[in-house]
Amino acid sequence: MALYQHGTLIRTATNLSPQYDSSMPLTIGGCINSTSATTPYLAFPGSVADVHVYPRTLSATEVSALH
Repeated sequence: MALYQHGTLIRTATNLSPQYDSSMPLTIGGCINSTSATTPYLAFPGSVADVHVYPRTLSATEVSALH
């Protein structure tokens, strides 16, 4: 995973044991960790704005062009 802020790469990480379950809804800043949950667990105690999700990996050049 690569994390960009304002078009600049700030961190990369490899998660060999992802917590994401593609059968569950995608949440940003929190998670729904069971099928019986009705609201997300808010793991991020702030606000998140201007989030983009793409169906493929973007190159560093493509990310930079967004800003």
